[in-house]
Amino acid sequence: MLGLSLNRVTSGLISVAFLSLSKGNTIGRSFFLYAGIAILAWVFFFTYLPETCGCMLEQMGDLFGIPNMAGDDYRSPAPEKEKNNVDMA
Repeated sequence: MLGLSLNRVTSGLISVAFLSLSKGNTIGRSFFLYAGIAILAWVFFFTYLPETCGCMLEQMGDLFGIPNMAGDDYRSPAPEKEKNNVDMA
């Protein structure tokens, strides 16, 4: 619900700003302005946010510097001890 609300508010703000910009400038300049903002946002995300596709939650914690991100100790299961089968006769 929060994502939907933020999307609608942002959409409305961009629509209102576009109308004001297109009156002050040409429509083409307004589109180039928005394209420039989108390119800057892409460069920011590409530079500062690492790729997390295919990573386990524990690996993402290491990427972002958050220890114990999964909420529990991540350890591989301990190998079972061999039982000593001795017949008592």
